[in-house]
Amino acid sequence: MARPVTVKEIAARLGLSKSTVSVALRGLPGTSGKLREKVRRTAEKLGYRQNPLIGIHMAHVRNARGPRYEATLAWIDNHPTKDGLRSIPIFNEYFLGAREQAENSGFRLEEFWLHAPGMSPDRLARILRARGITGLLLGPQPTSGCTLDLDWPQFSAVTIDYALVSPRLHLINNHHYRTMRGALAKLRGFGYRRVGTAINAENNSRVDHGWSAIVWEDYHLLPPRRRIPPLVFHEVDLPLTAEMFCEWFTRYRPDAIIAEDYIAPIHAGLASLGLKAGRDVALALRGVAASDREHAGMHQNERLIGAAAVDFLVGMLHRNERGIPAVPQRLLVESTWQPGPSVDERGPRTPVA
Repeated sequence: MARPVTVKEIAARLGLSKSTVSVALRGLPGTSGKLREKVRRTAEKLGYRQNPLIGIHMAHVRNARGPRYEATLAWIDNHPTKDGLRSIPIFNEYFLGAREQAENSGFRLEEFWLHAPGMSPDRLARILRARGITGLLLGPQPTSGCTLDLDWPQFSAVTIDYALVSPRLHLINNHHYRTMRGALAKLRGFGYRRVGTAINAENNSRVDHGWSAIVWEDYHLLPPRRRIPPLVFHEVDLPLTAEMFCEWFTRYRPDAIIAEDYIAPIHAGLASLGLKAGRDVALALRGVAASDREHAGMHQNERLIGAAAVDFLVGMLHRNERGIPAVPQRLLVESTWQPGPSVDERGPRTPVA
């Protein structure tokens, strides 16, 4: 077996220091993109392979001495208003989880707003290159079907959103299909038999139709008498109203409902029918906030998603993986059930007529 090539040999071949070669191979700031590419090509030519045991050892050493600043990561905000993204609680949780994990790993997460005065994708790329920032974490996009044109070969990038359709980057998100499936299973485990769902078409598109996929699959697996088609609305084209909800509810008489964050019309509709969530009908949310004390549902572990995105991105930087991946990877985080007063876990007390 051939003797493994060392960083020292690469440095000698190029006339560089070992530390410079090590930084370049890890894709960290301190070397130019041109030099990093030169080091990478030389390492490949010599047959260099990183020793995973050394990587494990160095990670142990770094963890033992605590986080040390290594570089800045960029959080890219593409929302049209400056505070639009982080004003959405779930999206803000992504950011907070990412920032905390970045700090724990020796990085700093800095926000960059793409719609700042005078900002453009080209200008942003120049700013990032000038500051030696090569790791990009793309926050959720404002609408489904978004595209973003940057000088991608210069950067390592991951996204936290299916709404970015081009380029297709590595993605970290919730396992929305299993979240909906888990909510259905929980409610049926409590004894509810007629479970209905309210689905926002825009948000369903943002999650790659993961919610409607399991709802319609479940619909066709049920006996006809228990089938309830979802109440589908659109936040712009067909907003959910109390009247719309009442018409659907009166027709199908569910004993439990799975909804999302558009719940005010549902509460209003139930009240107009003389009903209350948790007493007369179960109401579970697909994305209940950890701080929500009024509703039960599936907590999507948003901070874990943000943290996992940072871990994935840091790994890309250490492996010097740049550009648009040939085969994008998907890392999907599971949800957990969070009890609350809107679901009586003893089952339906007063069956809906």
